[in-house]
Amino acid sequence: MSQRAEPGENEPEDAAQQRLDSDLEVRLWRVPGQDAPAPVEVEDGAPYWWHGDEDASQAFLAAQGVVL
Repeated sequence: MSQRAEPGENEPEDAAQQRLDSDLEVRLWRVPGQDAPAPVEVEDGAPYWWHGDEDASQAFLAAQGVVL
């Protein structure tokens, strides 16, 4: 399914896959041996990749190489 999806104009190659993952809410799927992630309320008009302030903060820290 994702192989047939094409990214939009001026989007990175993996944008179509990320959009599909967001539509299916893959990040909320339960992984055996771990607790299911809590759903996050996302404001209307937020981009498909936005998963809330906490996720954005953690992603920023990881991108900066900060390990807590």
